[in-house]
Amino acid sequence: MPGRSLFLVFTQPVDGQEEEYNEWYDVIHLGDVVQIPGVSSAQRYEIAEPEPVAGRTVHRHLAIYEIDGDPGRVLDEMRTRFGTDRMRACPALDVPATAMAVWTARGPRIVAEP
Repeated sequence: MPGRSLFLVFTQPVDGQEEEYNEWYDVIHLGDVVQIPGVSSAQRYEIAEPEPVAGRTVHRHLAIYEIDGDPGRVLDEMRTRFGTDRMRACPALDVPATAMAVWTARGPRIVAEP
């Protein structure tokens, strides 16, 4: 059985709908996602340096979900729930611009000494 994985989701709001997008993500979506068995936490981030990297524009928003166990089962459940009352969608989310991937740990975790 797999251990802990990270599901990283890079997103953008539809132009002109940033407020609606942030409200939905912060107040509704994160709470919907952590109701899925196997999702142990969810947190959003905004890019600190929004300038293009190597001539390419990058996503400005990132959500990181910690998954315990089989990420395939969790992702299947997310797909089943998305757009239903159990995981409400938002028209302010630019779905075609979304990029996502599951990451698993490789090697030991090194923690800095205090």
